Amino acid sequence: MFWIVKAGLYGAMAGVVTAITLWAMKFLEQAVWAWGSGPLQIVCVVTTGGMLIAWLRHFFPKASLQALILASQHPVQLQRKWVLSVALTAIVAVAFGGAVGPEAGLIAVVLEISSLVVMRLSRDRAQQRALSEVAVAASLSAWYGSPPAAASQVQTDERLPVPLLWWAALMGLLGFGLTAQHLLGGGMHRLELPAHTPAADGTDLLWSVLPALMGVFTGVLFAKLLPQCRALLARAGGPVRQTLLGSAIFAGLAAAVPELRFSGHHELALLPNWLAQWGAAAVLALACLKVLALSICLASGWLGGAIFPLLMAGACAGLATTALLPGMPVSLALVAGMSGAATVGMGKPLVAALILVFVAGVHTLPAVCVGVLLGYGVLRRWPCPVEH
Repeated sequence: MFWIVKAGLYGAMAGVVTAITLWAMKFLEQAVWAWGSGPLQIVCVVTTGGMLIAWLRHFFPKASLQALILASQHPVQLQRKWVLSVALTAIVAVAFGGAVGPEAGLIAVVLEISSLVVMRLSRDRAQQRALSEVAVAASLSAWYGSPPAAASQVQTDERLPVPLLWWAALMGLLGFGLTAQHLLGGGMHRLELPAHTPAADGTDLLWSVLPALMGVFTGVLFAKLLPQCRALLARAGGPVRQTLLGSAIFAGLAAAVPELRFSGHHELALLPNWLAQWGAAAVLALACLKVLALSICLASGWLGGAIFPLLMAGACAGLATTALLPGMPVSLALVAGMSGAATVGMGKPLVAALILVFVAGVHTLPAVCVGVLLGYGVLRRWPCPVEH
């Protein structure tokens, strides 16, 4: 019982730290972009961010979100300078407009603090490892808004009970929500979808097939583009040159299409308006460009998460299908596209499904199921391993 209480309190503290870190990221982001978002400003800001990341990569060239999650398994051997470098890199990537999510920065900050705390909470190596994984699960839960999805992504050791991770992740979400009410002006980020009453005759499943296929297409596109971008940038030389070249390319893309900046989380609610203004072809092109921007950023060392950029790309692709099927409910098109893209792009159907259900709501479950099943079928037939 004492261990359960400890894990719950530790998870809640990780959620609080995650909220504070996210607030600091947003504060820095607003300061960086305070002087404008015109094409020239975008080029200058993104290029400056790329130079900062290149400088950090000169000292610590290798890092990824998956490496951070794996590092939580060995808190005693954790190199805090490396974690601090990852945290700074990810924070710069978010603040300077990278087409990535903030997960890497949030986890790195939590791990940096956790590595100092777990040594004092317990001398047992197994408990230290468990507490470190608890902190990561709680931090991911706070950002995803889905404790089961966070626990599923972090769970790498069968000796660590799944219910314990779920409990810690739930407490992390609670700690984040309470803190975010004061710092971020609101709790968790649920996706505001157009009104839709689920049909009980199976038509929702049929409506979801085409947008889900388009979402799967964007996920496959990401799985193919990312390694190709890495291979092309590798020809430029070492990590520093790769970052500078990739940042210059991304700066040009972002200057031409400012909507490619950032994770795309806040832009999801704007997509129906963009469809009305630009048309289906432009929204579909935005989906492909978002995947390209995400791939370039990750390939050139702009650390971050891929889930919300993938959700935006999948939502754009799914929404474009409403031009072919005018009677299609917009909510189903958005969610089916997102679930298909996230399933293939992350390579983890269960995690994608749990995130979508919590973010979009249970009433979108038919669309989520169709997107996940089609994405899973593609992964089984043509595996697309992607390391973010």
